[in-house]
Amino acid sequence: MKEFYNLIPGNKKEFLVMKNTTHAKIPIESWNQVVAWLDKTF
Repeated sequence: MKEFYNLIPGNKKEFLVMKNTTHAKIPIESWNQVVAWLDKTF
């Protein structure tokens, strides 16, 4: 994932590793992190 992240252009990107999260399982705590990032960024 880090290699893919490095290919994305831009200077406002962040790399976040979410605890207990997989491709198919996203706990509510992780969604809260995503929403907080969206509020901060946009």
